[in-house]
Amino acid sequence: YTSQPILAQGVLTFEDVMKFDDIGATVLSANGDWVAYSVWPDRGDGEVRVKSINGRSTYAIELGDNPRITRTGAWVGALRKVPLAIQLGSKKNKPRQGFSLLNTSSGRISNVDDVRSFAFSNDGNWVAIHHYQTKEIEDLKSKNKKLGTESIIRNLSSGDDISIPFVRAMAFDSLSGYLAY
Repeated sequence: YTSQPILAQGVLTFEDVMKFDDIGATVLSANGDWVAYSVWPDRGDGEVRVKSINGRSTYAIELGDNPRITRTGAWVGALRKVPLAIQLGSKKNKPRQGFSLLNTSSGRISNVDDVRSFAFSNDGNWVAIHHYQTKEIEDLKSKNKKLGTESIIRNLSSGDDISIPFVRAMAFDSLSGYLAY
């Protein structure tokens, strides 16, 4: 304990506070080897940071948000937000978020555009990518508001994709043997 007063290095300003990054959406892989979290400033573009617990590997998914990690830690998925400058400049035809998929072994990131949501199977072998409605279908002004959209089911081992049209909702069963849609 010291009776000496502690002097501040400077005054904390509003501008300083605006430079703070918000850390959120933190996830840990089931095997405990990987952690992923979103880092976003108050105004501007952020990213998802992915780190191995042993400190050997660190990756960033630009514009990423809401990360998820497969049970094995082999893959990290994140929704890819639209850059702020593009959001502010678009009055009509608003741009849509996408999806980024990181292979934690190689560091390779693949991107998919116009993605509403995604989900990994519990065994970590599959990812289901649910797209937004295409512009062509939206332009038809269909009276059927429950018309589904395309979903892509990707085998993460082989990279093969299966396209399923007109999906409203989807989910893997707990043993990853089936996909309901």
